Amino acid sequence: MCVTSLKDIGNYGEKVTRMRYEQYGYVFYDAHVTSRFAEIDLIMLKEMSVTFIEVKTRINALPYSPYRSVFKPEHSVIKTKQKKIRRLAENYLCKHPFLYDSIETIHIDIASVIIIKEPFSVTIKVINDAF
Repeated sequence: MCVTSLKDIGNYGEKVTRMRYEQYGYVFYDAHVTSRFAEIDLIMLKEMSVTFIEVKTRINALPYSPYRSVFKPEHSVIKTKQKKIRRLAENYLCKHPFLYDSIETIHIDIASVIIIKEPFSVTIKVINDAF
């Protein structure tokens, strides 16, 4: 993985998260859905459910950094951000009635991705129905 910017880090986190969900039988539906106030990184489908996913990716140069356990990516999804994402998900479903009519359940997950540079490793922690 060649990282040249924060955007690259985020894109890589979204890519590996999408692959993880696909391994568990999800089908990609949409990505980078935005409003003035929020963005939904991934939208995945499985059976009769839709899952909106907020991906938070952090890169750690050292595998045993003293801050590694303190600053978890998922902690950056604070209550105000949760509210904005929830509202955007609701608006998205209103604008896509075919999708809304074909699902039974709606989920909002947080995918916490930690990239360790040396030795290279990626950890993905999914918090299902995070809020």
